[in-house]
Amino acid sequence: MKYLIFTVKTLIILVLISAGYYFIYFLPHQAKNREVSIHYSNLVQNRTAYVGLAKLNSKDPSFDSQKSNLIDIIKVTNAKGLEKPLNNEEKRIFEKQNEILVKVFATKSYEEGVAILKSNESLQLLIDEADLIDLLAVTE
Repeated sequence: MKYLIFTVKTLIILVLISAGYYFIYFLPHQAKNREVSIHYSNLVQNRTAYVGLAKLNSKDPSFDSQKSNLIDIIKVTNAKGLEKPLNNEEKRIFEKQNEILVKVFATKSYEEGVAILKSNESLQLLIDEADLIDLLAVTE
Protein backbone atom coordinates (compact mmCIF):
# COMPACT_ATOMS: atom_id res chain seq x y z
CA MET A 1 0.00 0.00 0.00
CA LYS A 2 2.88 2.38 0.85
CA TYR A 3 4.44 1.70 -2.54
CA LEU A 4 1.19 2.38 -4.35
CA ILE A 5 0.78 5.75 -2.60
CA PHE A 6 4.43 6.60 -3.27
CA THR A 7 4.03 5.64 -6.96
CA VAL A 8 0.86 7.69 -7.35
CA LYS A 9 2.49 10.73 -5.71
CA THR A 10 5.53 10.33 -7.95
CA LEU A 11 3.35 10.10 -11.06
CA ILE A 12 1.36 13.17 -10.04
CA ILE A 13 4.57 15.15 -9.48
CA LEU A 14 5.91 14.04 -12.87
CA VAL A 15 2.66 15.01 -14.58
CA LEU A 16 2.73 18.44 -12.91
CA ILE A 17 6.36 19.01 -13.90
CA SER A 18 5.64 17.91 -17.47
CA ALA A 19 2.57 20.12 -17.69
CA GLY A 20 4.54 23.05 -16.29
CA TYR A 21 7.28 22.52 -18.85
CA TYR A 22 4.73 22.27 -21.63
CA PHE A 23 2.86 25.46 -20.71
CA ILE A 24 5.81 27.55 -19.51
CA TYR A 25 8.46 26.65 -22.07
CA PHE A 26 7.21 24.59 -24.99
CA LEU A 27 4.06 26.49 -26.06
CA PRO A 28 5.62 29.98 -25.99
CA HIS A 29 8.72 28.68 -27.77
CA GLN A 30 6.60 26.99 -30.41
CA ALA A 31 4.53 30.15 -30.93
CA LYS A 32 7.71 32.22 -31.33
CA ASN A 33 9.07 29.72 -33.88
CA ARG A 34 5.80 29.90 -35.81
CA GLU A 35 5.96 33.71 -35.86
CA VAL A 36 9.60 33.71 -37.00
CA SER A 37 8.71 31.18 -39.71
CA ILE A 38 5.90 33.40 -41.01
CA HIS A 39 8.20 36.43 -41.19
CA TYR A 40 10.94 34.36 -42.81
CA SER A 41 8.55 33.11 -45.50
CA ASN A 42 7.22 36.62 -46.12
CA LEU A 43 10.74 38.05 -46.52
CA VAL A 44 11.76 35.26 -48.91
CA GLN A 45 8.65 35.79 -51.06
CA ASN A 46 9.25 39.53 -51.04
CA ARG A 47 12.89 39.24 -52.01
CA THR A 48 12.16 36.72 -54.76
CA ALA A 49 9.47 38.94 -56.27
CA TYR A 50 11.67 42.05 -56.02
CA VAL A 51 14.56 40.33 -57.80
CA GLY A 52 12.15 38.84 -60.34
CA LEU A 53 10.80 42.29 -61.12
CA ALA A 54 14.29 43.58 -61.85
CA LYS A 55 14.98 40.58 -64.14
CA LEU A 56 11.85 40.85 -66.29
CA ASN A 57 12.30 41.21 -70.03
CA SER A 58 10.06 43.98 -71.36
CA LYS A 59 9.99 42.28 -74.78
CA ASP A 60 8.50 39.08 -73.36
CA PRO A 61 4.85 38.61 -74.48
CA SER A 62 3.76 37.92 -70.91
CA PHE A 63 5.68 40.89 -69.52
CA ASP A 64 2.64 42.86 -68.36
CA SER A 65 1.04 39.97 -66.50
CA GLN A 66 4.35 38.91 -64.92
CA LYS A 67 5.07 42.48 -63.86
CA SER A 68 1.59 42.86 -62.44
CA ASN A 69 1.86 39.56 -60.50
CA LEU A 70 5.27 40.45 -59.06
CA ILE A 71 4.13 43.93 -58.03
CA ASP A 72 1.08 42.42 -56.34
CA ILE A 73 3.30 39.98 -54.41
CA ILE A 74 5.60 42.81 -53.32
CA LYS A 75 2.68 44.97 -52.19
CA VAL A 76 1.15 42.12 -50.20
CA THR A 77 4.41 41.05 -48.57
CA ASN A 78 5.31 44.66 -47.74
CA ALA A 79 1.92 45.19 -46.13
CA LYS A 80 2.26 41.95 -44.13
CA GLY A 81 5.76 42.91 -43.05
CA LEU A 82 4.68 46.35 -41.88
CA GLU A 83 1.56 45.12 -40.05
CA LYS A 84 3.53 43.73 -37.15
CA PRO A 85 7.26 43.71 -37.89
CA LEU A 86 9.39 41.22 -36.02
CA ASN A 87 12.06 43.85 -35.35
CA ASN A 88 13.19 47.33 -36.41
CA GLU A 89 15.36 45.96 -39.22
CA GLU A 90 12.42 44.25 -40.90
CA LYS A 91 10.37 47.43 -40.59
CA ARG A 92 13.20 49.52 -42.05
CA ILE A 93 13.60 47.15 -45.00
CA PHE A 94 9.93 47.21 -45.93
CA GLU A 95 9.64 50.98 -45.49
CA LYS A 96 12.74 51.55 -47.61
CA GLN A 97 11.47 49.15 -50.25
CA ASN A 98 8.18 51.05 -50.40
CA GLU A 99 10.13 54.30 -50.91
CA ILE A 100 12.10 52.73 -53.76
CA LEU A 101 8.93 51.37 -55.38
CA VAL A 102 7.31 54.82 -55.26
CA LYS A 103 10.32 56.08 -57.25
CA VAL A 104 10.02 53.15 -59.68
CA PHE A 105 6.30 53.76 -60.27
CA ALA A 106 7.00 57.45 -60.92
CA THR A 107 9.21 56.62 -63.91
CA LYS A 108 7.97 56.81 -67.47
CA SER A 109 9.48 53.57 -68.72
CA TYR A 110 10.23 50.12 -67.39
CA GLU A 111 13.91 50.62 -68.19
CA GLU A 112 14.07 53.68 -65.92
CA GLY A 113 12.35 51.70 -63.20
CA VAL A 114 14.79 48.80 -63.59
CA ALA A 115 17.69 51.25 -63.26
CA ILE A 116 16.28 52.22 -59.87
CA LEU A 117 15.71 48.56 -58.92
CA LYS A 118 19.36 47.85 -59.78
CA SER A 119 20.77 50.96 -58.07
CA ASN A 120 23.27 50.73 -55.23
CA GLU A 121 20.51 51.70 -52.80
CA SER A 122 18.33 48.79 -53.95
CA LEU A 123 21.22 46.35 -53.99
CA GLN A 124 22.15 47.31 -50.42
CA LEU A 125 18.53 46.84 -49.41
CA LEU A 126 18.54 43.34 -50.93
CA ILE A 127 21.77 42.53 -49.09
CA ASP A 128 20.24 43.71 -45.81
CA GLU A 129 17.12 41.66 -46.52
CA ALA A 130 19.23 38.56 -47.28
CA ASP A 131 21.13 39.07 -44.01
CA LEU A 132 17.84 39.27 -42.10
CA ILE A 133 16.57 36.15 -43.88
CA ASP A 134 19.77 34.31 -42.90
CA LEU A 135 19.39 35.47 -39.30
CA LEU A 136 15.79 34.27 -39.15
CA ALA A 137 16.75 30.94 -40.73
CA VAL A 138 19.21 30.36 -37.87
CA THR A 139 16.64 31.21 -35.20
CA GLU A 140 13.94 29.00 -36.75
